[in-house]
This record gives sequence, structure tokens and C-alpha cells, in this order.
Amino acid sequence: MRETGAAFITYLRDVKEMADNTLVSYQRDLDKLFDFLEQEKIETLEEVNETLINSYILSLEKQGFKSATVARMVVTLNSFFLYLIKNQRITHDPMERIKAPKVKKQPPVNLSIKEVETLLNAPDQTTPSGKRDKAIFELLYATGMKVSELIRLTLDDLNMQYNIVSCIGAKRQRVIPFGEKAREALQIYLTEAREELLHGKAHRDLFVNRQGMAMTRQGLWKLIKRYAEETGIGNVTPQSLRNSFAAHLIANGANVITVGEMLGYSDNSMAYIYVGANEARVRDEYVKAHPRR
Repeated sequence: MRETGAAFITYLRDVKEMADNTLVSYQRDLDKLFDFLEQEKIETLEEVNETLINSYILSLEKQGFKSATVARMVVTLNSFFLYLIKNQRITHDPMERIKAPKVKKQPPVNLSIKEVETLLNAPDQTTPSGKRDKAIFELLYATGMKVSELIRLTLDDLNMQYNIVSCIGAKRQRVIPFGEKAREALQIYLTEAREELLHGKAHRDLFVNRQGMAMTRQGLWKLIKRYAEETGIGNVTPQSLRNSFAAHLIANGANVITVGEMLGYSDNSMAYIYVGANEARVRDEYVKAHPRR
């Protein structure tokens, strides 16, 4: 079974061209399934049926996994067993009538403009790494890119003449504009810091770490967490900057569909969650301040 799972991961990597962090999640989900099947003395994937899958989902819930996590695991299983059907490795799909747990959609958490400014101004501009960090934060907030997209950027993706960046997402490429603040931070990083961080190495990755290698997703998460703690802002993630980018644009009158396109949503209706987030903030302020609430 695990050999078949490995073949599936290879297929996702080579054919579907999924990102590395997505592949890690899929592999982790499959490993949990295989552990469960081994405990149940199941020797072949053909033996897996709907009852067994339901038992597996129930076991996950009993272990304390959140509904969102279980729902993601169900997505992994759907993809896996569909792959097996298409490749004629099994004759029936045990996921055919399986429904994922309902996940309550929470409004995205975004920072205030003041909190964003505090974070963007936190890096020490007298050091190469500080100049890099400033450029990273400015570009994330200016474009709403995901971390996985930002760390894949190369010098060729950046057009400083027209203030645009070519961003390659999971399914398609998009071109996103950025403002003068981001341009200024990028210019300082490129002319005053990047070569020093490279230590004589030559490659085209836009953002590099202090070892002269490309920035990693984990490294960037730690970076943002450290600055958030140092400034006292609290629990900030790269997603917080993406949320703030969208919410602040919409709050200032940007077209929701255009914001959705900049975020890379194939379904622009996804961007309307940021409208809901702003409405919730307005309601909260109303309740706090209105004398006849």
C-alpha cells in the first residue's frame, strides 16, 4: 500500500506539479490512513470500503483533529482513490458517498493599518538581512502573494521599470502591480544587500538567506513570527499580510473582483469574505461606540 502511495505522490509532483509543502501534507495524510489500515489488518487497498473509511474518519475525530483538518484529509483521500480508479488499481471507489465534516468559515484575521506599518518598519535598515526583510514585508503587503509564491520569485520575475511582479501560483501565472514604497525597499535590497547575502554565489532567486541560499517557507514564517513578537503585535503569519492586503484595498474602495484576481482566486467570489470581515469590524465598532446601540 505504501508503495502505491509513493507512486501517487510522484504523480502529484511530476504530473500535477504540486508545491512541495502540499506534497508534504498529502504524504502525511496518506501515512495516517495506512497506519489505520495496518491496525485494522487490511492488506490491500481493494479491501477498503465505505464502512472502513467512515471508521477512519471517526477515529480522527476521537483523536481530537479539528473539522478543518479532517476535511482536508478527506480531500486527500478523494484524490488518492480517484487516482487508483483511473489507473485500474481498484475496482470501486470507497469515497463515493463519503462527505467531509462541515467547516464553519471564519472571517479572515487581518491587521490594522497601524499594525502593518509597525511590522513593515521593524527591520533594521543598517544590516543586509534587515534590508531584505523590509523588502519582503513590503512586497507581501503590496501584492497579497502567498509565501509559497514569494519564495519562488526570481530576478526575472521583477520589473522595476513598471512596478510589476510576475507571480506563478498553483494553477496560473498572474502579474501584480506594487507601489513606490515596495519599489524603494526592493531597490535598496537589490543594490545594497543581496550581493552581500549571496557571499559570492550566483543564482537568480530574488530573496536569499544569510547562507546565500533561497529563502524557504519555514524560514520566512519564523522571520515574520520573530518580528511580530519583537514589536508586540501578537500572532502574525504571512497569511495575515495577505488578508490585510485584501481587506485594506476593499475598505478603501477597490473592486472586489479585481482584488480576487490579484490574489489569484479562480473563483472571484472568494474575495467577498474580506468584505464580510470589514462588515464585522464595522459592526464591532458600532456596538462599542454608538450611544443608542
